[in-house]
Amino acid sequence: MAILVQERAGKLLDEGIFYEKQEIKKIKIPPQTVIVPSMYGIYPIGHLAAIGSYDVPSGIIDKERIADFGMFHAAIDGKISKDEVVGATIMLPVREI
Repeated sequence: MAILVQERAGKLLDEGIFYEKQEIKKIKIPPQTVIVPSMYGIYPIGHLAAIGSYDVPSGIIDKERIADFGMFHAAIDGKISKDEVVGATIMLPVREI
């Protein structure tokens, strides 16, 4: 599944139809941690839909990961300036029960 998502996202980025690729800072995600996007919209034209990595290890929760991309979905036309905050996420430690 991750490969199909990566291929589709790569195609859209190459075509430049829907998304513009920009480098983001790499964020370390510790083992046993999940990321939950904030459901409270903080930007007027859309919201942060995903944050993740194209290099997804097996045993995803058990290993440290690096988040190296985010996806923003615009609901209306508008412009986002460089370094603007467009969304928020929460990192939650989890444990096996």
